[in-house]
Amino acid sequence: MVKNNTYQNCVIENVLAMSAEKNNYNIAKREWEYCGEVVDHGPLKDQIPKPAECQFCGHKIRYGYRLHNNINQKTVEVGSECIGNYLEITPTLATALDADKRAAKKRRKNEQIKMRRAMYIAVQGEVRKVRIAICAFNRCQKDRDFILPVCNNAATLYSALASGEIERLAENYGVTLDQKKIQAFMHEAGKVKTVDLITAF
Repeated sequence: MVKNNTYQNCVIENVLAMSAEKNNYNIAKREWEYCGEVVDHGPLKDQIPKPAECQFCGHKIRYGYRLHNNINQKTVEVGSECIGNYLEITPTLATALDADKRAAKKRRKNEQIKMRRAMYIAVQGEVRKVRIAICAFNRCQKDRDFILPVCNNAATLYSALASGEIERLAENYGVTLDQKKIQAFMHEAGKVKTVDLITAF
């Protein structure tokens, strides 16, 4: 059998290691069942510090399909290849897997939007400190004209921070900025296409 190669041997070894049954693979694999949950870890390139891996074969994965062991109560995440080779994919199960994958993708997107929104609000707060200082001094109309629209949306905020102008103004007006908040926003915003910055945050 061609499939009984390094991949298959790795799966057999890991399944036996995590199962209650330690010797017979055919018995051990029956301990595991799909529990209706998929985790979307995001695109491999965005997974930091390293991509998630299938716990049966070790391949890098975006979607982790959770299997539950009904004897020792362990839970593992496996990739689409392993779950396809491991379970009998009936039409009903295929439909369920697809629906669960779409739900996981939607859940991750909602969590990402919530996280990005929090970053955006935090950085807006830092820029507002500079704006307050500029308005209090009331000595440079050019600085006022620049700072007032900066927080209108994520695109103008990202552009202003990337230009270094916010840093310059903060220094000129004696404002200390929280660099961690700024760097977190810049890092996340840097992943997004310019045309999508407003809707992404």
